[in-house]
Amino acid sequence: MSRLNFVSWLAVFLPLVGLSQEAVALDEGWIFQRGDSMQWANPLSDDAGWSPITVGKSWERQGFDDLDGFAWFRLRFTVPQRLRVPSQESVHRFLSLSLGRVDDVDETFFNGERIGGTGGFPPQFQTAWDQPRRYLVPFPLIRWDGENVIAVRVYDGRNGGGLIGPNPQLSLA
Repeated sequence: MSRLNFVSWLAVFLPLVGLSQEAVALDEGWIFQRGDSMQWANPLSDDAGWSPITVGKSWERQGFDDLDGFAWFRLRFTVPQRLRVPSQESVHRFLSLSLGRVDDVDETFFNGERIGGTGGFPPQFQTAWDQPRRYLVPFPLIRWDGENVIAVRVYDGRNGGGLIGPNPQLSLA
């Protein structure tokens, strides 16, 4: 099989098997801050006073019972160079960030750049709590083998809020 045919075969086959060997779990190390400031999208923003939080369950189940409104989640992590294999660059120019479901609305940033959002923030509030979030991260935004920052602005209109699952991961797109 020629190299081009093999790469084409991988591009079709790997998404079918879930890319488990090519995924980075992002389920630990998240921090949380009530309120809303677009400065928090900036990876250089000071988050030293933020609270640790577990993703995969609502913030109400973690002691933030009275919170309906805005909050932010952040994660600092490393993207391994192995996800940027040169032979794959002709096929893959993005990584896929899967956040699972976010209750109710989100706007998501990678190293300070907006990569997506789902639902509608007030005053035109539109919940999207049941829609899985998957956003493309262009290769030029990624700091390979260095620190990267995901920042997720969340609005919860009622009931449970936050990154409610399944747990986030980053994989080849």
